[in-house]
Order: sequence, then C-alpha cells, then structure tokens
Amino acid sequence: MYLLHANFVELKIKEGKNMQNLKQSKAILNTTTAKRNHDLGNIGELLAFSLLQKNNFTEITSANKIKQNFLIADFFAVKNGVRYCISVKTRNKYESNTKGIKKINARYKLGKKSYQLAEALSREHECIPAWIAIQVEKEKYSAYFGKLAQLNGNRAILMGDKYLKSYECLALDTEYRFEQLENNYEYKK
Repeated sequence: MYLLHANFVELKIKEGKNMQNLKQSKAILNTTTAKRNHDLGNIGELLAFSLLQKNNFTEITSANKIKQNFLIADFFAVKNGVRYCISVKTRNKYESNTKGIKKINARYKLGKKSYQLAEALSREHECIPAWIAIQVEKEKYSAYFGKLAQLNGNRAILMGDKYLKSYECLALDTEYRFEQLENNYEYKK
C-alpha cells in the first residue's frame, strides 16, 4: 500500500507482472498553496451561505456562532421542516498533474472520524448530518447537497458523473472568477 497525499502516480502494468515502473512526482506544498487552499475554503463557505438561501433553506446559522471551529459542521439550516448540520467542502474540479491533462478531482475527503463526529453532533443539536460539495473552475462553479448517510460509510464525497446525479444540485456552471485559486503547483523533480 502506498500512502500518497499531494503525490501523482503513474503506474505501468506489464504483462505477467503486477506493477512496474512506479513513478512519483510530489507537488510542492508551501505557504502559497496553503493560503490558496484556505482562501478557497473561505470563499466556499460564503458561496454555501448564499446557495442555502437561494435553495429554500431557512434558519441558516454559521456553526461558528454556536461553537468556534466545529470539526464537522459549517452551518445549521432547515429545509422542509428538517434541521441539517452541514459541512462545506470546496475543491478545484480538476486535479493538478504534471502532464497538464485535466482529470476530475473525484473524491472530496471528509476525515477519518467524520461519521463519529457527525453522530455526536446530530444527537447534541438534533440535526441530520449533511454536506455541500462545491466544484470550482477558473470562471464557474457547481454545488451539490447531500446527506452523510447517502455516502454509505464512505469517508469522501464521490464527485464522478454517476454520483452527481444522486445529489441535489444547488448550482450548475454558475459564473464566478476563481483564477487565483486554481490548482497550480510546482513539482519536485
């Protein structure tokens, strides 16, 4: 098993052998990339608040007003009489890679203890754990809403086309300028 975070792997399978030629080139993560990721998260939370309003959620409250830095919730909101605790995940739609080929960022990670934290939050605040996933590109974004239970124990929001169809679409290809927040890493040689 290989543990890869900001690594990009090219596997070449040869006939009769499982794996040969494992090539890795690691993205350089520094203060610039950290700031970009932080800014992307902040913009995502601002967009999420607006999206909740536009999509008939009411009683929208920032989780930070209740407790600073909730680990699994960014908002509490009500829709159709149901109270939700909502985590917002904002990511670039495409992964960065060394070859310049656009590949969908197919998994938005939730964290190792996301289900345990969500269950405790659900009991304490009488809410259903949910999420908003926001995909950003240079000049547009799309956003999806779902319940944590929809993920069937998966610790990531799956963002492939077949999964997107099962989520509530809050925004689709909505114009917005994200150029400064696009994945644009330098790589170690």
